[in-house]
Amino acid sequence: MTKTAWLLAIIVLGLAVELAVALWFGAPALSIAGMQPFAGVMPRVAAIALIGLLAIAVIAVLVARRGRLTDRRQLEAERATAAEIAVLRHAIRDILRRRGNRWRWLRPAAYSVPWYVVLTSQVGSAGPLLKAMGFRPAAVGRQELNDAGTAPLAALWSGPRALVLAVDAPGDTVLADGDTETGMRWRALLKLIRRMRPQQPLNGLILEVSASAFLDSTAGRRATLAEDWRDRIALAAHIVGPSIPAYLAVTGIDDLRGYHASCADLDEMTLLDLTGATLADTTEARAQEQAKALHEALRNMLRRLARHAARRAGAAPQSEQAGCILEFPAEVAILADRITQFAVTMLRPDPGRPTLSLRGVQFVQLPTTQPNLPDDRLLRGAARVLALDVEQFSPCHSTRLRADGTGLAGRFLHRDVLPEAGLANRHHPLRAAWRATLPALAALALLASSVTFGLVLQDRLLEADRTLDHVEQSLAASDSAVRALDTDAPLPDLGRTLPVLDRLAAEVPEVATLGAGLPLSDARETLANAHRDAYRRAQLHLLLPHLLVGIQAQLPTESPQGLTPQAELALFDRLMTYLTLGGQSPGGTEAALTWLLAHSDEVAPGLDDDATARLATHLHALLAGPLPRIPLDEARIAAARRALSINTLVLRGLATLQAKARAADDLPAWRPIDAAGPIAGRLLIRRSGRPLSDGIPAFYTRAGFLTIVAPALQEVAAQVATEAWVIPLTAGPDNTDLAKVLEQEIADDYFTAYVDSWNELLDDVTVAQGMTLQQAAQQLTQLAGPASPLERLYQAASRETDLTPPPAATTSPPASRAEGSLAKAIATGEPVTTRFAWLRELVATGDNGPSRLRQTIDSFGALGRQMAQTAYLPTDAAPTLSAGSAAGQVADSAASLPPPLARIANEVARAATSMTSAATDDRVTTAWRDVEPFCRLVTGNRYPFYGQASQATSLDDFAALFGPQGRLEKFFATYIRPFVDTTAPAWRVHPVHGMAIDIDRPALEQFQRAARIRDAFFADNPAAPSVRFSLEPLRLDATAETLTYAIGGQTLVYRHDPVRLWPMQWPPPDGQLTAQIQVTPWVANEPGSLAFRGPFAFLRLIEAGTPKPDGKAPDRFILRYALGSRAASLRLTAASIINPFNLQDLRQFRCPEIP
Repeated sequence: MTKTAWLLAIIVLGLAVELAVALWFGAPALSIAGMQPFAGVMPRVAAIALIGLLAIAVIAVLVARRGRLTDRRQLEAERATAAEIAVLRHAIRDILRRRGNRWRWLRPAAYSVPWYVVLTSQVGSAGPLLKAMGFRPAAVGRQELNDAGTAPLAALWSGPRALVLAVDAPGDTVLADGDTETGMRWRALLKLIRRMRPQQPLNGLILEVSASAFLDSTAGRRATLAEDWRDRIALAAHIVGPSIPAYLAVTGIDDLRGYHASCADLDEMTLLDLTGATLADTTEARAQEQAKALHEALRNMLRRLARHAARRAGAAPQSEQAGCILEFPAEVAILADRITQFAVTMLRPDPGRPTLSLRGVQFVQLPTTQPNLPDDRLLRGAARVLALDVEQFSPCHSTRLRADGTGLAGRFLHRDVLPEAGLANRHHPLRAAWRATLPALAALALLASSVTFGLVLQDRLLEADRTLDHVEQSLAASDSAVRALDTDAPLPDLGRTLPVLDRLAAEVPEVATLGAGLPLSDARETLANAHRDAYRRAQLHLLLPHLLVGIQAQLPTESPQGLTPQAELALFDRLMTYLTLGGQSPGGTEAALTWLLAHSDEVAPGLDDDATARLATHLHALLAGPLPRIPLDEARIAAARRALSINTLVLRGLATLQAKARAADDLPAWRPIDAAGPIAGRLLIRRSGRPLSDGIPAFYTRAGFLTIVAPALQEVAAQVATEAWVIPLTAGPDNTDLAKVLEQEIADDYFTAYVDSWNELLDDVTVAQGMTLQQAAQQLTQLAGPASPLERLYQAASRETDLTPPPAATTSPPASRAEGSLAKAIATGEPVTTRFAWLRELVATGDNGPSRLRQTIDSFGALGRQMAQTAYLPTDAAPTLSAGSAAGQVADSAASLPPPLARIANEVARAATSMTSAATDDRVTTAWRDVEPFCRLVTGNRYPFYGQASQATSLDDFAALFGPQGRLEKFFATYIRPFVDTTAPAWRVHPVHGMAIDIDRPALEQFQRAARIRDAFFADNPAAPSVRFSLEPLRLDATAETLTYAIGGQTLVYRHDPVRLWPMQWPPPDGQLTAQIQVTPWVANEPGSLAFRGPFAFLRLIEAGTPKPDGKAPDRFILRYALGSRAASLRLTAASIINPFNLQDLRQFRCPEIP
């Protein structure tokens, strides 16, 4: 919002507040037509709410208008400026911190050095000047301040005695109200300075203009620059204070002709006086006075320069050098005239704007790397006017150059600028006017408050008459309530009792304040005492019996057996509250009040939330006073006490310690996810299904023991011993003996629960199982990394189970040796530390190498790498057995590990074996999908696999499927052979390192048949099937003369001649795939031959002879052929006992079924 909108919003809010105050205090006395509409509270609240809504509506309209008028581009510029301001603020704070000052709570650190703003006429020209003054650029660079392509807000420079913000202001138009983007950025920078130094934001302005800018630029350009700086300075005066001293530094004086010749022999202080013009006190002077003073100061400076130049020229040995010396004052005179014009424009008065306080002008020589001498501007300018050749006018060579004058700027800073750092202030004429009007405003406020007080007093006086009537009515109502209590039923319903208690409780403070400020103190005190007595009688006669009866109904009539710890504690608390309400407690009532408030639903069932809150108020009041002794149900008390024992007090002590631990805000629970590291959520799980963020309560941690249990155990035991009257137990006069017993019992139960909690956690945490083999391998590899979550978990657990206090902890000396050993065991947590000694041994690293835990985790990593190797094997590669070997090593090492880690190791080994086997099965199944279709095409309904099939398998397909390099053999050798025992007559699957493949017995039998088929057909030629055998005729009917048996071109001719062997082979050498048997001569109407064609024609012909084994020899068969009425028999002798003539393997072979 703009300033106008903010101002209007503040005015609207102020008017609304004033109107609301006047309405609240003055409206009750307002009478309209004989009525007082605002006498009540609600009408006034409604009217004030309406005023507030109207004010909010007006402000909303202002905000809406601002939202419609705001330009999106301007909003983006504001956001970018805000980002630059944040970076600049951070850089300034860093500088202040490096100075050794605190910033956040010690604001005066910003005032340790003066702050200045440097305005430069050219981009980047502030750097040489500030370096010459001894400043260093801050660590934040200019590009870092602004990345949007626009000029940065400011460059930060720091020095030992000041801090400077350099702003490039080359002449952009800046409106004093800051509506332009440049004005908005300038305003933001000024507001940052004011926020960081509210008391004295700036100590001065340094205006840097180069001499060339005055001499070489046009008059319009100089006027634009002066207007720009005038607007900037006016905006700065409006924001950071009107009294800001300004100093004009004219750089590049060494560019003027004759400077080196005239000033070469001067020291820096003399040169500073000679080339500077310091104004008199102009902090309160007007613009015209400052311009006049500047003009006079520059004239004095020119006079000094002229006198000095005359002296130097008179002493010059050469006339040319004298001319150079005399030209320096001439050029300075031109420069001084233009400086005066520039200052007049910049100091021009403007209504409503503060005037600049110009303190002086100083000419400064800056460091330069240019070796050339200054140009002769006078001669070169005259040459241009006369149209002469400019190049013939060479610069005048001085006898020598002046040494580097960088110290001049530093002298100027320390002599003229820094001593006047206190001139700046934030006092503004408007603020002075405001302070002048404060007395009048205070008088007005006093008058308004007096009127308001008079109206309120009038209202109070009008109520004075009504007060006495109200007092009398309250007394009468109290007497009626007291009398009603005596006649009510003994145990009225709380729903009917609470209104009476509420009315009595509400009237006690109301009556105590009736007639405040009026002479009614005696009557008020009498009425208040009567109300208090009535309220106490109602508590004792109505509320207390109801509570006792409700609690008594919850007590057992017979002693209960087998109570849980929670039920036992609940019975103890209920009995203690019952005895306390009956007036039989030797101590206070705090415990009873706490129990009643926590169990209000038991003592007063059926009440809503509002009624329960009101009941709590009456309970506080009831137990705040003494309770009478009331006869109680002794049978129920005895039954409850028989169910309680010293173990109840032990449980109560543990509950008290747990409450202390829960109340400790800085004692967090121990969570596995925090101890195991950020990747634990992916690598570790809990067997119970609970998240890793659910860990050990703080009560059972090392910090909980050392900060809560150990220091408070003795005190809690003594406190619980004081409650032994509830049971009761035998104890000494001060419960000393019982307190010692309880301390030991509480410590034992605590240590037992401590051990059980950590054993349960360690047994519950295990390694997450990946969904795939790749994921499982990656998880095991990560688990074995340098930041292993399992190792960090066990290391943290070993620290938490070592309850030995730090060496600095000391305890009070024990009373005796026995008590000393007991106290030491309790104070040091020795039972827990001893029970988990195995854990510290597991994580301990010694001189021999890594810890046993790290060795186990490294074995997990090795297993993960082997699993990854298995997962990323090529499809046609043989399955690796290294993963199973590594899993076996992990399983074997588990025998020597502690149970929690051994359980994890066994689970990792089993999971790795299972997943590796499953991955192998998947690879087998995937590879079999490439073989199975071809196998079914080759063997499906084709001979020789189906005897009646008309089509036969080709020899090439047969070789491609069953050959030594065939698909079945390659598949079996690659994927199945490592897991099959082929030495047994019937092949069987056997695991290797715990790994096995999922293949059933029928499928394995098919692979065994395929192996026998391979051996039968490919013994001689691995590339193609071949069979060698011999035939021997045995018998031919006498009616037949000739038997011809032909396999391709191989022919057996038998004519009842002597028997001999006829060698045969398939396929025949001539390649004719035919087979035929013929008996001659022919007989009419009878077949005389049998012929077959095709890849397996010979096998069809042999099968037609119904081969029968010849005895027990596996390589000899008898073939019997019947051709009509004639028969012939032959003996077939195979070349090997492994032959295809039995035909069982061929007929029974089917493509294996692999899931």
